[in-house]
Amino acid sequence: MVTSIQFSSKSIDLLQKRKLDSNEISNFSAILEKVSVNHGSSKDFLKSLSYEELKLVQKANSLAENIDVDSLSTEGAQNLLAHPDGSDRVDLNNDGIVEVGLAKTIQFPPVNAPKHVKEAWEKATEGMAEMDAMLLQFSMHTVMYGIDIEGFPQKTPLSPAEQWSDKGVNEFFNQLYGNLEFKVNREGWTEHNIMLKDFYQRFEYELSTSSRSVVGQSGSQPSEHSTNSMQASINQLILDARIGLDREKLDEIDQKMKEIENNPNLSPEEKQALLQALQAEKEELIKQASERVKEQEKLMANVSNSQLLMDSINSMTTKQPRHRQF
Repeated sequence: MVTSIQFSSKSIDLLQKRKLDSNEISNFSAILEKVSVNHGSSKDFLKSLSYEELKLVQKANSLAENIDVDSLSTEGAQNLLAHPDGSDRVDLNNDGIVEVGLAKTIQFPPVNAPKHVKEAWEKATEGMAEMDAMLLQFSMHTVMYGIDIEGFPQKTPLSPAEQWSDKGVNEFFNQLYGNLEFKVNREGWTEHNIMLKDFYQRFEYELSTSSRSVVGQSGSQPSEHSTNSMQASINQLILDARIGLDREKLDEIDQKMKEIENNPNLSPEEKQALLQALQAEKEELIKQASERVKEQEKLMANVSNSQLLMDSINSMTTKQPRHRQF
């Protein structure tokens, strides 16, 4: 069955893992195609499906229980009819928790986040084990939204514009690094804490880079946007100082790469060789910066531990009972 709905490779992989054969995948695609021209509610659409079609929706979403349409929220119903890779899921109340049927799942970056945030996350988690990425998703979610207690979030969710504004992103990473500092003070630089630090820096770098690209593509903007661009530049300088990056050198490499890509006198093979060399140089700069930060933070951790020991000794000394003078 040929449909206009095209699944991503991730969606197809998930459907195959859920034991859908090629015919079932095609039939599920046909259901989603009907959704695209449906002008009613998602719940009404689900009610219009045959028993077999509803079972297929259940299987495609890997649900253990049969779908009881009347018990679904609007969000839960709509997400049953989304692509398996989650690319078109909705979070109607913007609480960071995505309802799929009756199930509630955490998806980070949030489904309402801008495209450049999701792209930055994909780059930062590229090559990471699925379980490690899931654990990071959970920890990031709790920092941004708090922990859900008895169905009531501890934090009032901000709008996506506020969450991913320059101020929102800066506050988010300040809290991440603050939590990491607390963990390091208790546990030291464990392998897990080093991984968190490296990931935070990588995600922050990718996020700032993708954000700069969005600003660069927007062209001339009103004064308010110019102010935001200036703030983004300031944040970029703060980030560079934090992770020890030579921004001028990176920009110089980027410029060289653009010149090579636009050079009509170079063959595709020559372009590829030159671009690979420059990319390797770029990655080496980032690697060196990361290693410098790691050594600096290890030194700071040692200094902090030494200071804690001295404070403890001084405290014990001052608390020694004094002999009475008669």
